[in-house]
Amino acid sequence: MTPIEIIALITALFVSIKLTMMMTGQSFRLKKLVPKFWVDSGILIMILAFIVAGVTLFFLLQELTIVQIWATMFFSVVLIVMGLAPYTKSMREVEIKWHSETGAVKMRWFVSIVWIAISIWVLIELFV
Repeated sequence: MTPIEIIALITALFVSIKLTMMMTGQSFRLKKLVPKFWVDSGILIMILAFIVAGVTLFFLLQELTIVQIWATMFFSVVLIVMGLAPYTKSMREVEIKWHSETGAVKMRWFVSIVWIAISIWVLIELFV
């Protein structure tokens, strides 16, 4: 299997397991897995996610362009929005809470820089 096929396999297994758990009952996931994943500060999660994203991007760039990857990101975001659409009231409340918290911008500075950097990279690829 190629690295991209392995990434696809891991993602498909993760999604299948998560959806199965969600359909059969939330108690195990909510009591055992969620508290372990969403640790207090989030710094560790951010660092690990950045590393996994970097490794994934490295392998994706072996076969795809950044423009193709970015277009796929759009597809993924639309699927996520589709999944969250039934929860508009809750999502609105969460977003208002996030934006009203003091230091919210400071907490997201790193991921904002990553998104901006990749957006600029895509624009350069498209227009230069």
